[in-house]
Amino acid sequence: MHDLWSERDLTSVAATHRIDELRSFVAEALPVTKMQYPSLPEADSVIAFCVKHSALHFSKTSGQLAALAEKMDHGAHPDLGEATKIVANSLVNALKLAEELSISTESILTFLNQKYP
Repeated sequence: MHDLWSERDLTSVAATHRIDELRSFVAEALPVTKMQYPSLPEADSVIAFCVKHSALHFSKTSGQLAALAEKMDHGAHPDLGEATKIVANSLVNALKLAEELSISTESILTFLNQKYP
């Protein structure tokens, strides 16, 4: 196994800060309110709603990836515009879920450092 992070410290202040900036952008752009989600339940069930809604977004994005892969199986060249959209949406999905579950950036980066030593 090669060392993916040999030249990077994922738990550095700079790495954490950049991801936190992106998390803030996602949280501000995608608030969880009754205006955006009319079926949003009362406060005690909001987390369950957010997890379910995130699962729907992950499924939607994975379907887009499957459609791209299926086209490529039939000989199409990768559509980099579509692939970029899928990657960006996947990142937003992950950051939004982390924010909703109060999973810290430090926890995510520590996990990555441990998984990919």
